Amino acid sequence: MHYSSCPRLKLFSSWLPFFLGLLTGAVASPPSWPQFRGPGCSGVGAQARPPVVVSPTNGVLWSMAVPWSPSSPCIWGQRLFLTTFDDGQLQTRCYDLRNGSLLWSKGLKPEKLEAFHITENSPAAPTPATDGKRIVCYFGFFGLVGYDLKGNELWRHPLSVAMSGGGFGTGTSPIIVGKLVILDRDQDQNSSLLAVDLATGKTVWETSRPDATGSFGTPVIWRNDGVDQIVVPGCLRLRGYNLKDGTELWTASGTAAFACTTPVVGDRWLCYAAWSPG
Repeated sequence: MHYSSCPRLKLFSSWLPFFLGLLTGAVASPPSWPQFRGPGCSGVGAQARPPVVVSPTNGVLWSMAVPWSPSSPCIWGQRLFLTTFDDGQLQTRCYDLRNGSLLWSKGLKPEKLEAFHITENSPAAPTPATDGKRIVCYFGFFGLVGYDLKGNELWRHPLSVAMSGGGFGTGTSPIIVGKLVILDRDQDQNSSLLAVDLATGKTVWETSRPDATGSFGTPVIWRNDGVDQIVVPGCLRLRGYNLKDGTELWTASGTAAFACTTPVVGDRWLCYAAWSPG
């Protein structure tokens, strides 16, 4: 279903509260949360001290209304970055972590919209990634775009409109590894793993994934046998690729048909769990 023909437009154009609850000490010296699921996509902040009780009122320092979106924020220093879809625009927003004030917002207006699940997904579902100097966002309708911390656009890497598995919409997020932006773009056809230059947005390498349909997970980096590998979930298979040139290193078969989860890297081991109907 395309957004322009959806009878429930108000669900996506209405404003819902976005609450951020933090301890006072954390705001004074905030940890970085540079991408989806934080450092290394692990979901773990080693020095974090989250509140024991979480609610819309307990320990909340500020709240700010934002357009509805299932994307997650990323944080660097006193800046919080978030993607949203509002008034027909794919937006990248920057908020002051100390008080929630909007510092800047940059929008892209797509010519064509990707099909997506109207109640569970959004045109701005992927989480942005940052290295503290640049912010990189991915939109299934548009491709990749890079900004500096002040919101100045640095580069664009346009891609064809994504055709996601089952018409659910885009679910993967970009990650930054050194000087590279890594994006797993699995679709109904023409799926690939893409690496672009963080400074310029130009393609460094691209590896085809012809049998990877119905995939929505975000890749992780795993150093195994002295080699930095990109581990990518996919339809029925989990694969490892060489970070340097994108060559496939290994395949593990027997996973779920629809890969929605992200692997977790531990001390010399990799953990991956998936579920799908059928």
